[in-house]
Amino acid sequence: MEATTTNTHKNLGAFIHLSTFLKYFFPFANFFAPLLLWTFNKENEFVDHHGKQAINFQLSLFVYTLLIGLLCLPFFLLFVTDFVSLIDAVEHTARDIHFSDIRNLSGYILLFFLIVLLLFGLFVLELY
Repeated sequence: MEATTTNTHKNLGAFIHLSTFLKYFFPFANFFAPLLLWTFNKENEFVDHHGKQAINFQLSLFVYTLLIGLLCLPFFLLFVTDFVSLIDAVEHTARDIHFSDIRNLSGYILLFFLIVLLLFGLFVLELY
């Protein structure tokens, strides 16, 4: 593999990996751009290897993001009911609201920061 790898193939492998950052400009470009580059140049073993790695990593990140979203879904449904009751309480007692009236505020804040921490960790993993 090393004997037939030219600078062009190395550059193409780098472009395949760098093209995944296009997702910040176009939706799902992190899948389509490397897939197109890889598909048109997969006859070279070096480019084929890096194309498979880039697509596999992007699919893994997508699955991890979906799992974090599914993990948050039950908590979101619980919080929506509490939020609706909070709005109802605000409408009836507009001037007598205290932080003690909001149930589980520390739990909401903790869960919010936990989710943000998980998503930030996933972002750092992607950049690394």
